[in-house]
Amino acid sequence: MSNQNIHTLLNFSLSKIDDLQAMEALGIESTEDLFLLMAQSHLPMPHLSDNVTQEMIEVMNALPLAATPVCSSVTRKP
Repeated sequence: MSNQNIHTLLNFSLSKIDDLQAMEALGIESTEDLFLLMAQSHLPMPHLSDNVTQEMIEVMNALPLAATPVCSSVTRKP
C-alpha cells in the first residue's frame, strides 16, 4: 500500500475527510472495501461528528413507535 493510501486512510480515521472523499482518493467504489482497508491497516474507525450524530437521533426519533406485540397464548401469573 502506498504512502498516499495510508495518508488517506489516516485522514479518514481522524475524521478529516468523509467516506466518499476517502473512497474517491483510494479509487474504490464500495464502503465495504474502505472498511476492509481500515481493518487491514489497523486504524480505528472514525467517529461521527456531533452534527451527524444529532441528525441521526432526529431521524430515529421521527420514526413511528412499533406496537408492542401481544401474544394471546401467553398468560401472566400474578
